Amino acid sequence: MFDCDQCDAELALRVTATQSLKIKSIRNLQGHRIEQYHIHADKSIPIVRGGEAEGEMYAIETFGSTGKGIVHHDMEVSHYMKNFHVGQASVRNPKSKQLYNTITKSFGTLGFCRRWLDRLGESKYLLALKSLVDADFVNPYPPLCDIKGCYTAQFEHTMSSNSLHEASHVESWYVADGNFLNRQLSAWLEQVTNNTNDQSNVTSYYCTTCWI
Repeated sequence: MFDCDQCDAELALRVTATQSLKIKSIRNLQGHRIEQYHIHADKSIPIVRGGEAEGEMYAIETFGSTGKGIVHHDMEVSHYMKNFHVGQASVRNPKSKQLYNTITKSFGTLGFCRRWLDRLGESKYLLALKSLVDADFVNPYPPLCDIKGCYTAQFEHTMSSNSLHEASHVESWYVADGNFLNRQLSAWLEQVTNNTNDQSNVTSYYCTTCWI
């Protein structure tokens, strides 16, 4: 999410004026399996076909861009997540250890941003956070960017594969239906065009996050 009201307003006005934007599906992002306190589990959609098991949870995601449709890491890291595969971390530096304990207590293995650390009263923690990242105790998630000046949008649905048939059906629907993304984004653009005063559901700028 981005605090970018001015950009949102600019996008709304631009959509209202032109009525259409050429959108490509971002090809190097995909949905993923979800486990308890493990957002990005061991399977991806649509990379994995036919590998679902009954009772698993998945995040089905579609990403659209007015740019090239390929994203890359760029700019300053905006989000972080404690490494799910690290058990009891041996952190020696007192400041880093205190920060790690705060992260564990407040967020567990779910994602967070530095602003949330500020709200918890943490200060002068950048070096400690960097040491946790360098030690692989915390994973960094920089913004995913397409070309400068384009816009991106993300839609996400969480589903449970209550049966193998249902899971296979849902995956095939998302993979095979090439018009699904266009329908979703068209609905999004129509919402912006019809209600330029409500920017709560508008994602602007040329970055997108692939989680949360």
